[in-house]
Formats: sequence, structure tokens, C-alpha cells
Amino acid sequence: MSTRRTVLSDTVDTGYADNVGLSQAIPLTNIESDTTMGMETEQLDKRASPNNMLLNRKKSVEVRICFSKNLPQPASLILGGQDVPVVSSTKYLWFH
Repeated sequence: MSTRRTVLSDTVDTGYADNVGLSQAIPLTNIESDTTMGMETEQLDKRASPNNMLLNRKKSVEVRICFSKNLPQPASLILGGQDVPVVSSTKYLWFH
């Protein structure tokens, strides 16, 4: 597993072979105005094209984990000009 360059130092960007995962803890008080994950996905898009990488949007998902009773609605993530679907569960590498 390797770590790649991210826009912000508190974002974790891990990858193995052709899989990439971004993760970040965002305080609940900032969630609806926070743009950090959007900046990270934008950077991922910018790195992919000149490096001849194709991002498979059919395999791209966003999992939001929140323990608050009132679930916030952060801005959608966008890859390749398309919204990344929000799911409640997914499989990443060997984890589900």
C-alpha cells in the first residue's frame, strides 16, 4: 500500500494497484460549508488525465459516517464532471 500526495495534510489518500481511497474527518460544525473533500477529488481528477489514468466512475462511491441524530448534507463530490453516488456500505480492497 502506498500514500500519495494530497491537497491538505489531514486527508488520507491510500492506494493499492489501481484502487484509490480518500478519507478525512470533518468536524460536524463545519460539514455543510467544508470543501476539503471536493478539493481532493478535483486534485485527483487533475492528476489522472496527464498520467493517462482513467477513473472508473461506475466504481466510485462516497461513504459518509456520522453518529449524529441529525444527519448533515454536505456538498456532493464530483469526479469527471459527475456526482459521486453516496452509499451506506461498500467494499474497498479486502474490507467491507
